[in-house]
Amino acid sequence: MDITGRNDWSSALVYSDGTGNYSYFYPSVSTSWLFSETLNAPDWFSFGKVRLSWAQVGNDTDPYFLNPGYTIGNYELDNGSFVYNNFKSTTSVDRDIKPERKNSFEVGLDIRLFENRLGFDFAYYNENINNQIDKVPIPQESGVSDLLTNIGSLQNTGVELKVNVSPVRTTNFNWTSTFNYWNNTTKVTDLHEDFGAYKVLGDTYVNYGNYRIGSVAFEGGDYGVLMSDILPKKYVASDPGDPKNGMPVLAWSDSRRGAYYERSYEVEEVGKIQPDFEGSWDNTFTYKNLSLSILIDARFGGYVASYANRYGTAYGWLETSLEGRDPEYGGVTWTSQYGDTGGRTYTDGIIPDGVFADGQMVTAPSGQQVDVGGMTYREAYEAGYVEPTHAGFYHYFTNSWGQGVINDSWFDELSYIALRNISIGYNLPKRVAQSLKAQNLYVGFNARNLGYLYNTMPNHMNPESLRGTTSDASFLQRSVIPNTATYTFTLSVDF
Repeated sequence: MDITGRNDWSSALVYSDGTGNYSYFYPSVSTSWLFSETLNAPDWFSFGKVRLSWAQVGNDTDPYFLNPGYTIGNYELDNGSFVYNNFKSTTSVDRDIKPERKNSFEVGLDIRLFENRLGFDFAYYNENINNQIDKVPIPQESGVSDLLTNIGSLQNTGVELKVNVSPVRTTNFNWTSTFNYWNNTTKVTDLHEDFGAYKVLGDTYVNYGNYRIGSVAFEGGDYGVLMSDILPKKYVASDPGDPKNGMPVLAWSDSRRGAYYERSYEVEEVGKIQPDFEGSWDNTFTYKNLSLSILIDARFGGYVASYANRYGTAYGWLETSLEGRDPEYGGVTWTSQYGDTGGRTYTDGIIPDGVFADGQMVTAPSGQQVDVGGMTYREAYEAGYVEPTHAGFYHYFTNSWGQGVINDSWFDELSYIALRNISIGYNLPKRVAQSLKAQNLYVGFNARNLGYLYNTMPNHMNPESLRGTTSDASFLQRSVIPNTATYTFTLSVDF
């Protein structure tokens, strides 16, 4: 059993008058029990260990936050001379701010059976982070922009599992297989009331920007829930039993003779960042002096938003924009009956799946104004009121900056299986090494990041070219970064 205790005195938490909650103590305790050594275990039970730990960690904030000084600025006069001035921080500070505290608990079990040919290592952890320090926005009319204070608490729980098995073990040949699985969930257990319904994380936005998707935290929910205001608007019929209820609402462009989806402009939850499953599987084979190792890893679940896929589809650069462009990709063929097209035949028609908004007027091929409100696009098409929407128009307005909505062309629940690493090595016979006056001579070849056996990213883009690992940006793909494989050759000589 190990027991520790530590006390910190942080100058970052001391006010200029010497007050503040700047002293904090945090202890820890950990223990383990090799029960296979103390219990009368059978011969096939090779090893057994239980481990248990609890720890508390304290944390302060950045220097000078509690006692911000003046920032020196200047501006130039017409005669070329400068006037110097001072700026003061617009952040107010809570006089009762407390240090952050993280309480961590972990329990683990390590079991090995049949002379270590089968092993399990399981761990469960629970972390509670209290009194997190950050800024709360304040109305500008107060004279300050935000308040530095304790904003809330997080709970982080997870499991980790490793399974080792040696299916084959002979004099010359061995096969060892290792499977790893991990899963982590972070929830917001407390949030400062001045944030309102939720706090937007980092530089993401729920109702602005190229994505119009933001990562948020709200009390009682997961940390990193995705919300947006550009889901397609849902149709609400006067009859609750109408099957059209809940279908996307379509807007119409008379000049382009095409329809696109209306945005809801209501901030709604659209998904989560955290994957449902993450794991890896490694297999190592050895035959005499030759070894081969193959590693794959996988992720299933958790949404990503791809800037490249969205605008690449809008402008016709990517495979997802091929839908409906010609009969080979599902395009509808028709001969236009509008007078200014001269009976031209097209093959790039799309029948959008949606309902026209109530009161929507269209100019029919006959030249008459027709109210198609409450009709599906297919109903209006079969009645002769509209013609198919051109694929280029449909893809552009479905994904454009001004009118685009969330759809599968760029917002996707990501899953992949990666061929992460293959390595092969050979220890040359001792006589070869000794002829060079060496003890051992080894040659090896390694290939890493060879590609993906399975990838749900739209247009098969690199599913790991995201903007970071934090909960405010790990769902955003901005640049098109290709998968990069690396190959290395190793020569090792031991004297």
